[in-house]
Amino acid sequence: MVLAHEKRHMPLAQDIDGRQIPGKGGVQSMKGAASLRILRARLGLDRQIAAGRTWLRPLRDGLWLIERLRQITFLAPAGPLGARAAGAYPCPVPFREMVINCDGTVACGSTGYAPVLDSFDTSSSVRLSDIWEGPSFKAMRARMLSNDASGCAGCMLFRCPNFSPLSDAEQRPSIADHPPLEHVLIEPTACCDLDCPSICGRSYPKALRVLSRRRTRFMSMDLFARIVAGIDRPIRTIGLYNYGEPLLHPNFSTICKSMRERCPSAYMYTSTNGTRMADLGVRKGLLESGLDDIVLSVDGATQETYGAYRRGGRLESILDGMRQFRQERERAGLQRPRLLWRYLLFSWNDSEEELACAERIARDVGVDHFGYGLSDLPDLASRTYLPGTPAYERIRSRLFRQNPT
Repeated sequence: MVLAHEKRHMPLAQDIDGRQIPGKGGVQSMKGAASLRILRARLGLDRQIAAGRTWLRPLRDGLWLIERLRQITFLAPAGPLGARAAGAYPCPVPFREMVINCDGTVACGSTGYAPVLDSFDTSSSVRLSDIWEGPSFKAMRARMLSNDASGCAGCMLFRCPNFSPLSDAEQRPSIADHPPLEHVLIEPTACCDLDCPSICGRSYPKALRVLSRRRTRFMSMDLFARIVAGIDRPIRTIGLYNYGEPLLHPNFSTICKSMRERCPSAYMYTSTNGTRMADLGVRKGLLESGLDDIVLSVDGATQETYGAYRRGGRLESILDGMRQFRQERERAGLQRPRLLWRYLLFSWNDSEEELACAERIARDVGVDHFGYGLSDLPDLASRTYLPGTPAYERIRSRLFRQNPT
């Protein structure tokens, strides 16, 4: 699974005490300035409380409260535009992207806190255009154009510096009411098989996990059929993922094939943590899926660095699955789906030795593309490769590129 926030690059905040996490490569110390999420997860507070150690509840809740206050301090907009705002504003997301969650709710962005604007009613037919050009999306776009970020305090996608700002044409009322729909993101499931220290992980407070906000664990095939039937306009790109691990959906390959039949010219891809690539049946389904690309988030060259975030994953098993998929694709005489390895840079996996080792492994596995990405988790992201620094410039040509051609 790739978190929606990992797809975008957001400005990086400081650690708890304002200093860089100390350490010389490998896994950094989790003391002092370390991430509260990592600290809480590594202590296993939720599991210990569930096992009867209820006296730990105040500590867990206190850590979460501090973390949330830090998010508000660093991320919440101050005033209509937001004194701390960076990246593209007005936010271009509701002008270009629609996100359909596994329970049929429709949000204007891919983060867990993006406002829900509409829903695919499972009891009636709904056209994509009815939602995209409906009153809720129109109202959101109008707020963006009036510099009203009041509905964005939890989302903050507009802070992503990789977003291209709205053009003058996009901001004209005649176009803003009926913009082209560039990208549709469909979430097959919000379930995941890893325990990353984020709002998907099992160690995160249960009431705050993304899954707790969904009315169902997996998108039903009936709902998906309604979504496919409701596509009544061209879509440039279709992503079949969001929160959760999409390959856990028992009908994932069927979902892909149905979408390909409906949108034969769209660029279609998924993003996965790769754990299911070790399964022969899953690999066979992916070969027949009609996907253009499979983006794999693998963030380490050793089990130690990889497992610091992707907790529960086995690096060697994932790499072996990728290697076998490439071999099976070649035997079948296919060019796609391509394997794109995205290596998110954190504060513990960004040493020169680690990156060089990861690139060697990528060549050995035979992926079609390897590139680095910046995490949008402010307290975990690499401090070495901040945009604008000499180190960042050194890897600019090796940043992850997802080419829809």
